[in-house]
This record gives sequence, C-alpha cells and structure tokens, in this order.
Amino acid sequence: MLYVERDEYDTGSYYEYMRICVKANDRMILGAQSQFDENARNDRYVLQGTYQPTSQYGSDYGALTLELNSQHYKFRESITLLKYAGGKYEFEGFTLNDESRLGTLRAYYKGSDNYIAEGCENSLGTKY
Repeated sequence: MLYVERDEYDTGSYYEYMRICVKANDRMILGAQSQFDENARNDRYVLQGTYQPTSQYGSDYGALTLELNSQHYKFRESITLLKYAGGKYEFEGFTLNDESRLGTLRAYYKGSDNYIAEGCENSLGTKY
C-alpha cells in the first residue's frame, strides 16, 4: 500500500490524497485504487510506474515515477516521488495533471497487512 498526502497550495498543510494498492517487481510498479479511493473519490484508476535505486546497483527505492489513468475523469496524472532523507519507505515529490502542477506530495509505504485491509484484492488481485 502506498499512502499519498497532498499539499495543494504549498502551505505545509497536507491532507490525505490517495491510498494506492501496489504490486512491484525489480523495477516496475503496478497499482489500482483501494476500496477507500473508489468510494471517497468515486473513481477507479490504474497506475503504472518505475522506481530507480539510489545507486546503480542498489536494491532500495530512490525515486518513483508513476502514471495514473482515471476511468471516470479522463485525465492522466503524473506523480514523481523522491526518497525522503530520513526514512526507508518515505517519499516527497509533486504531481502533474496534463502538465499543470497540482501540488506537493508526500507518500509512504505500509506493510502487506494493509493490502488486505484496504480491499486491494478486489482491484489488484491477491497479494501473492
């Protein structure tokens, strides 16, 4: 699960933006809406992206680049997240909607227990 918060006006005041169900392999990420997002945003979406390690042969997450396609709102959102200096699975970055900046983001991964709790098996399949 990738939890994303957004600061729309760069004031330092973040609010919950998305709860994204994700699956990943060595460098690719696939995602879809959580049950919460489907209900709260009244939307379904799919997400595809990549992550780059912090070093050439590293196995950690250095930067995430995500493309989100909405089913109902017919827009493509681009999300760029860079690893936060103090955390292992914490990121900060920005989002663009059709090249217009939508604000600053911060995001963090939570464990696989949240995958089931957020209803991800309905949108992205079993966690294994």
